[in-house]
Amino acid sequence: MQGKRAGRAFGALMLAAFLGGICSQIVVSVAGGRQVEAAAPPAAPAAAPTEVRATALVIVGEDGVERACLGACEGGYGLVVRDAAGVARAVLSLVNEEKGVALALHDAAGLRRFYMGPGPDGGGLEVVDPRGNKRFGFGEGPDGGALQIGDPRGNVRFSLGEGADGGGFQMCDPRGNVRFSFGEAADGGGMQMFDSAGKKRFEVSEAGDDGGIKMFDSAGKKRFEVFDGGGWLGVSLLDLEGAERAGVRMGPDGESDFFITGGRTEWNASGAPQSD
Repeated sequence: MQGKRAGRAFGALMLAAFLGGICSQIVVSVAGGRQVEAAAPPAAPAAAPTEVRATALVIVGEDGVERACLGACEGGYGLVVRDAAGVARAVLSLVNEEKGVALALHDAAGLRRFYMGPGPDGGGLEVVDPRGNKRFGFGEGPDGGALQIGDPRGNVRFSLGEGADGGGFQMCDPRGNVRFSFGEAADGGGMQMFDSAGKKRFEVSEAGDDGGIKMFDSAGKKRFEVFDGGGWLGVSLLDLEGAERAGVRMGPDGESDFFITGGRTEWNASGAPQSD
């Protein structure tokens, strides 16, 4: 901004104060010797101003380079601190009357490394590394809030958030693939685990009186399930096509059955001869 002084709305502030007094010494020569008259007492200092009004206060270094500015700036009001090269390193400004104040810190290259203040629909805090990758972020808005932690490659590795319908968190690997997630809502919640290819391999969920555990193969097909819902409780084994091949079930009336189906074997315990 140093090169754009002509376009800024900064005014010049000049302060002058007269401090001190007049000290005079009169040497009087008289016959028979020398007499020195005592110095007059200094005048009382001028009263310090109780208020200074200006559009801006600009502080410059010994070389005349602007190092700090307090006042009106680019449609707002705030404080800008610059380094010897003229790069704005810290900016504290009133974004607007409705959204409030923001603080931004920059590195020697002018890259914003830290921000705290209002956003489009809320407010937040952000920390960025020298490569421009967001390493930490927190934000809030009308429907909730969230926290994120990123790695040096720019991938979000951890997220935690909440909203009007619930909340949850997830963890990702260095490639940015979700490996673990947990969420909850008004009608239930669940946990999921994924492999390095992004395929879901494990799930636990519940919703009201219903719940279950599911396991999936590398193609994402369900192969194993434990379920509890509608009064039924059971375990199922499924083939590569997703068809149920074996299982155990217990109905609402307490009756249970064990079965194997498909292939060369068709059998269930309820249809087998019963011994007394």
